Formats: sequence, structure tokens, C-alpha cells
Amino acid sequence: MTLFNQAEFAELDRMLADVEHAAQDNADLIRRLAAFSISPSGDLSEMKRLDPVSDTYIARVKSVHEEIIGRTHDAHLEGLPDANLNPEHERDWPYPWGTKSAGTVGISLIAYGFLIKVANLPPSARILEVGCGVGSLTTNLSRMGYRVDALDPNELQCKIIRDATKHYPEPPNVIAQTLDQWLASRTANYKYDAVIFFESFHHVIDHRDCLREMLINHLELDAKIILAAEPILEQENSLLPYPWGPRLDGESLRAMRRWGWLELGFTRAYIKRLFDDFGLSIETFSCVDALPLSQVVIGQKPLNTVNRTIDNGSRYAAALEDGIALSIDGMPAYVSSFSGLSVAESWGRWTIGDIVKLEFTHKLPRDFALRLELKSVFGPNVRKDLQVRAGAKTSAKKLAPIEEATTYEFCFNDVDANALEFVIPHPCRPKDLPGLGIEDPRRIGIGIESITIMPR
Repeated sequence: MTLFNQAEFAELDRMLADVEHAAQDNADLIRRLAAFSISPSGDLSEMKRLDPVSDTYIARVKSVHEEIIGRTHDAHLEGLPDANLNPEHERDWPYPWGTKSAGTVGISLIAYGFLIKVANLPPSARILEVGCGVGSLTTNLSRMGYRVDALDPNELQCKIIRDATKHYPEPPNVIAQTLDQWLASRTANYKYDAVIFFESFHHVIDHRDCLREMLINHLELDAKIILAAEPILEQENSLLPYPWGPRLDGESLRAMRRWGWLELGFTRAYIKRLFDDFGLSIETFSCVDALPLSQVVIGQKPLNTVNRTIDNGSRYAAALEDGIALSIDGMPAYVSSFSGLSVAESWGRWTIGDIVKLEFTHKLPRDFALRLELKSVFGPNVRKDLQVRAGAKTSAKKLAPIEEATTYEFCFNDVDANALEFVIPHPCRPKDLPGLGIEDPRRIGIGIESITIMPR
């Protein structure tokens, strides 16, 4: 079943050619293209009855797209043809600066900065960027010190980025593959903190299967899925008359007719369902100064165990003076709850996050000494003060390298409290220190073997 009259496409091609010839620059071209669109002449009711996440619906989207481009889509069609790329020009005048348009450059830089701000990724985070083009966002991410793997099917575009960034302190790893090809061939054992689609999610027709594969095998449990500058519309309309599928505006039609690109659009309801099906929360951000490039949607697992204490409720009989052996999978019966500690290991537990809190079934002794036996002090915490709080009282000790000290005592007098808090000076993920070669995503601080409260 066809949706379009092919004679209308022939007329559209003629009008698009006239517009391209008349346009003064890219911004003017986009303004002129806004006057064009096309409407389906066929019946959309069957497509609207389909489940938009079903294989049948995806097959229908493919057939609609093939009607528009007049051929079978292939991944090699994505990206600018090599004839449109001048490596020397791209090196000296990369996008957006090469446009020499104050509006284009300004909006682009605001959009890149806004994305980096709202993504709020930790230093040295691992990022997968899908569809990097000529590297406009890639270079900004790499200059942040993020460890970026960037995908694009066009090898010439990838080479341009590699040449432009080879002297960066943390150059991106630029891979000439589609997302499908990369997922099928990837063997690296590290996981990403974020996957970013900047003007690229709408080029991935099997996005549902790709997201599923990434969430299972390639992303940290607390990783972020970021859709930026994507055509996500409030509802179906004449330019997107279905939950998702090819857009029918002039700019999209030009890209599809001229280069065979996928130019999909999505309703907000469809994106919400997509994220809901994978158990992802969804947050939307926008910056009015750079729309539509500055529309950002971030999905993330609302609950994860990477940086969260799991208290299974296990308790064993012990007296206060026996202390707390953190290598035991459980806590003494006098501990009512705890947070900020990892699961028990053979030697003890790592602190997780900024604060470790122990709450007790009864009040602490009025005067006591607290003894910590440490197994490790993670690098950034060395020579920093570890604070311990008991109610209104605070005591601090400077942490030495573990080779120099393993035992620390904190003295408290006149305490009125039933809880202890340990303020960790510099919790940090080992994976954020590339020189270590450790892919641990937990924000650890110190490794504690035992905690003993000694009344005085």
C-alpha cells in the first residue's frame, strides 16, 4: 500500500533544486525549506492501528521511507557524501565556524555547552557518541577530558576528526561504523557512563533493539541515555502523522530525497513509552536561546545498586565492645540501620559516596573512643581529613597512605546521639582515574576492616 504520489516527488525535487540555487547560505536555505512539505495521499489508518514498538510497524516505517527516497535504504547512505567534504577546509574551518554565521555558531556553541551542563557527567567519564558527523560535539566532549568513543559510518568524516584531535590530551576514539555494526563487533570490556545521540537518534530505525543491547551489555547501571537536538514533537501533526516515522517537512524531505538519509521524527508520548519499557526515568531540558538544538531528553535507571547500600536486614548477636567486623555479611544486632557502605568483601567494606551513617538501637556512650582499622585509603583521599560526627560533636584525622597508618582513633566526650556519621573527604570512581586501568564505577573512599566503640 503506497502513501504518496510519485509525481508529487518529481515536482518537489524541482522546487528543492530552485531553493538550493537561490539560497544565500545554509541558514537562508533552512528558512526557505520551511515553506515546503508533503502530505500522504494514501490511507494512514492501518499504520495508526499498529503497535509502534512492533516489528510490523518498523517494517511499515521502512516502506514509507523507501517510498520517499525512491530506493532501498542502506547505512552507507548516511553521512555527507565524500564529494561534499574537503578535509583541508574541515580542518581549518570545522563546523559550525566554517559557516561564518554568527547565528549558526552562537546557537551551536550554546547547544553544546547546555548539553554538557545538563548531562552533568563526572570527570573522565566514558561516553559513546553515536553519529558524530564531522566531530563538532566530539571535540567539545574530548576537551572536557571525557573518554569518548565516537561512531560514524563515513570513514572520511572519521579521519577528519582523528586528524583534528590527535594532539588532544584525551583524543577521542573515532570508529567508522554504524551503531548496528559496532554492537555486533564490540569486544571491549569497559562500560559507558552515557550514550549521546546528538542529531543522530532519528537516523536509527532499529533504535529499540539497539537501546536494549546497550543497556544489557555496554552501559553502567546508572548510565544516562541522552537524546539531544532530536525531532521530538508534542503530538502527531501534518509533518509527523504517526507516533514515529519519516518527517514530511522540507528540510527532512530534501535530506531524504537527495542523500537517502533516514529522517525520523518521534512524538513525546512514543519516547516516554520507549523509556518506560526499559525502566528509565525521563527528564527534559531546553534552553530557549538555542532551540531546537538545545532540546535534551535524558533517561536513566531511577534505582541502581552501583552507588547505593543494600541492607539485607541480616543481624548477628554481639556486644558493643565486640566492634563491627565489616567482612561479615550483616551487622551486629545493636545497629538498627546503615548507609554508605559497599557489600562485604573478604577484608571488609569500601565506603560508598560522601557519607557513611550508622544508626544504633540505643544511645551511644556519653564518652567513648572510636577506633577504625583501615585496609585501604583510595588515592584522592590520602592527606585529606576524615571527619566523624556523633550528634553535635565532630572529630577529624588526616588520612595517611595505608603503608604509613592503618589505625585511627577519634575521641568523643559529652555525646548525646544514637548515630555516627563518617564524612569521606574525596569519594571517587576508580574508572575516572584512567591511569589505574580499573573499571570500578563505585564512588569509593576508604576501605574499612572494623569499627569499634570503646566506652571511657
